[in-house]
Amino acid sequence: MRISILIVCTLVVVTSVMSGSEAFANLEYYFPNLGDIKIDKCVNDGGKNNCGDTANRIAAEAFCKAKNNSGVIKWEIIKLPAPTPSMRAYRTYTGSIRFQLILGNEYFKTIICKSNKVSRRYSPPRKLGQLVSVCVQGRGWQWIDPDRCSTQRQREIARKICREEGYVDQLSFLENAVSEGHRALLTYPKGTYYMTGGWGLGKGKESITDLTCWRY
Repeated sequence: MRISILIVCTLVVVTSVMSGSEAFANLEYYFPNLGDIKIDKCVNDGGKNNCGDTANRIAAEAFCKAKNNSGVIKWEIIKLPAPTPSMRAYRTYTGSIRFQLILGNEYFKTIICKSNKVSRRYSPPRKLGQLVSVCVQGRGWQWIDPDRCSTQRQREIARKICREEGYVDQLSFLENAVSEGHRALLTYPKGTYYMTGGWGLGKGKESITDLTCWRY
């Protein structure tokens, strides 16, 4: 079984960082939006609408900066059959760029932003010298928890690894089925915060094989 989990549903990690090294992680937004509303390709500038390549870059860069990224790398535009609510960039009297709600039918399909996040990839991550199980074990309730291998538990494990390595959170991770054997297993009491848990040894068939952590 192979599962790819991202912390933002429209977020894809675009990075070539190797295991054990750091790099800036460029971020690709698929159908980028603000407040769940798509981003129009044009810019209202000086009382007129500019929709050429320069305006597209201005709008895409404004979106990237609104998402706390440092700039834009590339983008792709799509035209839909009917106008729908969209956010259009406009230039204020002071020269700054803001967004306003309009009706439009040409949007950004993708925007790739230059991120301020520094990422580090662990392929695979290890604890206690072992691969890390995708399941947890709670003290006092052993193996009866039906959610011990759930998506939520897997995210908790990934976050704990990253934070123990000095990073803010995880960008993404993959789990793969591997041969049964010893694994580092996260253990913490039911109903408590996962960061208080400790690592122990156990057996299992699935482990985290690729994990990317990030920090600003």
